[in-house]
Amino acid sequence: GLQMSDLFIDKPSPKGEIVATYDYQDEDGQCLFQVIRYNPKSFRQRHKNSKGEWQWDVEGIRKVIYHLPDIMRVTTDTVYWVEGEKDVDKLWDSGLIATTSPGGVNGWKPEYAQYLQGKRIIIIPDNDEAGRKYAFYVANLLYGWCSSLKLIELPQKDVSDFLAMQPHLNAIK
Repeated sequence: GLQMSDLFIDKPSPKGEIVATYDYQDEDGQCLFQVIRYNPKSFRQRHKNSKGEWQWDVEGIRKVIYHLPDIMRVTTDTVYWVEGEKDVDKLWDSGLIATTSPGGVNGWKPEYAQYLQGKRIIIIPDNDEAGRKYAFYVANLLYGWCSSLKLIELPQKDVSDFLAMQPHLNAIK
């Protein structure tokens, strides 16, 4: 018969085509879990169980910020906080240090602040009501942990759209 575990072990998803996988790693670079992006746009999270198989949940799995080992290694003071992994990766590709929390707007955990202690934080929300609320929420929680906080609102939908239109990054530095 069908076992409960059969429902959660790496089955094809009805969510569409996987277009990106984002590894969330601990301080030592070990993958804790992945965020999977689909087309049409949706997201799921998974982790490897004790048998090394993908399991489509993150129940009981430690949550960290995206690019944690990289952020701990860099010497720069400035870290950008944006809403999605795609935006984070585009900023890294542009030479800027960036992060986000898993699960977007609902993903912040209080322990994330410690990773950004003493940093200069620049928050760039998505250009919508949820994005702005999330940005102010994160700003309030980071206040007192970081050396400075700046919020930049872009006219474009998000950082990726901004970077696609801008030949240089002066507007967000």
